Amino acid sequence: HLRPVMGLIEKELGGDEKKLTSIEKQQQPFTAHHNSRLLSLLSAHLGCSVGDIVAFDLCLADHQPACLAGFDSEFVMGPRQDNLVQAWSGLQALAKHKTAGSSSAAVLCLFDHEEVGSQSAHGAGTQLTNLVLQR
Repeated sequence: HLRPVMGLIEKELGGDEKKLTSIEKQQQPFTAHHNSRLLSLLSAHLGCSVGDIVAFDLCLADHQPACLAGFDSEFVMGPRQDNLVQAWSGLQALAKHKTAGSSSAAVLCLFDHEEVGSQSAHGAGTQLTNLVLQR
C-alpha cells in the first residue's frame, strides 16, 4: 500500500495545545489546519505562494506497477489486487455453484467504496442489498 509521506505532526498541528471551539477554529487562518511542509510542497508544485491556496482536497493513489514476489515468484503483489482477486474468486465460486434441486439462490454481492464506508450510496450498507435478498 501507500508509503507514509508525513508522520508525527501532531505538535505542528496543535495537538498539545488546548482544544479549540468550532468558532475559534473558524477564526484561525487556513494554514493553521494543515502541515506547513505539505502546504509548501503544494505551493511549489502549483507555482504559487502558500497564501494563495485557499482550500484543497488531496487524494493519493498508489502508482507502483504490480510485481511478482516469493521464492518462486508465486505471488502477484500490486495495488487494488485485494478487490480484484476477491471479485474474481467470488465469480468463479458462483459459476461452479449448483442450485439444481435447491430452493436457495446463489448470490454474490460486490460493492464499491469499501475503504471509505459502507454507508455511501454504493456501499454494502445500502438498503438495496436487503431488499434484493428478501425477495
